[in-house]
Amino acid sequence: MGNTRAKKYAPILWFLLGLFCLQVLGQLLVAIFEVSLLPPMEQWYDAVMPYPVLVALQAVIIVIFVRICTTFAKGRVIPRRTLGLRLLGYGSLYFTAMVIRYAIRMSLYPNERWFGGSIPIFFHWVLAAFLLVVGYYHWRNSEQQITRTSQLSSVQVWKKRIIKGTIYLAMLVVLLAWITYQLFPSVLAYHLRMRPAQYAVRYDKSVAFTAPDGIKLVSDIYRPQRIQKTPTILIRIPYNKNMQARLFSNMIGRLWAERGYTVVIQGTRGRYESEGRHVPFQKEREDGIATLHWIANQAWYDGKIGMWGGSYFGYTQWVIADQVNPGLSALFIQLASTNFYEMFYPGGAFSFESALFWAARSYSDKDTPPALEELKRAYKELPLIEADDRIVGDVDFYNNWVTHNQKDEFWKNVDGENRTSTLKAPVLLLAGWFDPFLPTQLNDYQTIKSDASSEIAAGTKLIVGPWAHAKTVTLPEGFESRNYRFESLAPSLDWFDTHLKNRPIKKGMAPVRIFVMGRNEWRNEMEWPLARTIYTPFYLKSHGQANTRTGNGLLTLDSSTHSANTDTFM
Repeated sequence: MGNTRAKKYAPILWFLLGLFCLQVLGQLLVAIFEVSLLPPMEQWYDAVMPYPVLVALQAVIIVIFVRICTTFAKGRVIPRRTLGLRLLGYGSLYFTAMVIRYAIRMSLYPNERWFGGSIPIFFHWVLAAFLLVVGYYHWRNSEQQITRTSQLSSVQVWKKRIIKGTIYLAMLVVLLAWITYQLFPSVLAYHLRMRPAQYAVRYDKSVAFTAPDGIKLVSDIYRPQRIQKTPTILIRIPYNKNMQARLFSNMIGRLWAERGYTVVIQGTRGRYESEGRHVPFQKEREDGIATLHWIANQAWYDGKIGMWGGSYFGYTQWVIADQVNPGLSALFIQLASTNFYEMFYPGGAFSFESALFWAARSYSDKDTPPALEELKRAYKELPLIEADDRIVGDVDFYNNWVTHNQKDEFWKNVDGENRTSTLKAPVLLLAGWFDPFLPTQLNDYQTIKSDASSEIAAGTKLIVGPWAHAKTVTLPEGFESRNYRFESLAPSLDWFDTHLKNRPIKKGMAPVRIFVMGRNEWRNEMEWPLARTIYTPFYLKSHGQANTRTGNGLLTLDSSTHSANTDTFM
């Protein structure tokens, strides 16, 4: 006859299974046959994993659930209290997580209230309810029998309790981490004083297209839901797709997509899943132009593209800043300039540390920063051109940087010709007082103002803050400004809103904004260099021992100071 108590639960389980099967069927009808009577695919599928993988997983779940339902219908289920408690625990946590997810969706995204795009959440509730019903049966109907617990020693009992507690604590930590992940873009936006989120976000992972020479360039795409065409923010990233890069791309991708932008985060050659070999400065213009044309052919493209990023990210912007139809409508370039030669050779001296660090990090597919001890060992020996051999092996592009010590054809190919005068869109330049690009980036601003078209010159802005290269600097008396990473994001939304969405310019966004050190305050200005600047000459003085960190060299205002001593630097 079977267990009659189990049979009573069978109709509920069959009903829940039926609901889940309807969801899978609805997905398939929309995905394969594009049935217009049903909601669009983005409301059925939240793109956490590739759809074929999801379908296979759902098929496995259905097979398992059919077997469970059949077993209950035949009454062949032996209640087990421990199993019931575990299923109740897991099911409750699963259900709670989906309730929190729904609450977050309801509170953050006005366009999703009350049922918008919530089909996946509803059916997660169905799966959780299935676990809870099965768990309740096992817990409720198990015999109140003497368990083995009474036969265990106190040490064994505590060991079991610690294991169980650890499992539940781990599940709680995972839940809290997931909640943090869901809320982080909104918390970050609030901290940066950005406008509230509007849209839920769809994430399309590892989307590829083929460049003209056959290399596949791969992007992660973040798109706002319930809006057909949007402006695009493009970032071409020269790093591998490690955990840090994934978190970075996910956070800022969702940050902007929640506010109405399609965000394309693409690996440069040999980076972030893109094919080919990563060689700095090679193929960036060709690949950037191909990417613009690829974006222009996408269904979500509305005719406007902006770019964001610093250092080499900035280089990927400058190389295509002269493009039109399609071209860029706004650039946000940080800690980079049109003149990489003068960054490598400021005043004619080779930037040994910068070049070696970059070469050692970029020479292989691993994209791994060199250890400090390795760099120290390489710095101490000559010749310079063999420094790379001492830590990672011979790096051809490092050799080029060392041997081309004049601005010859090599550097002209890297830096292009008069990129500031051929600029086709306004640019927000973010510079650092301690950054090696500062002199050339300030020169870029001046030449844009003098050589670019009047519209672009008027729209271009400059911010100079107390930063080194992507680093926050502690100033005298312990003063430290807000983290550079926050500062590089804070103006981005207003900037793109102005130039990609035609929103009014935010009040207080002056042509020039500088951080005044000593006073440690921000100041708005109308030009650079400042017309009221008073230039003060300083003079070097030494007693012959200025060549160490604790030496006796001085910087003085006294022009009459003269010393016959000579310092030697090795």
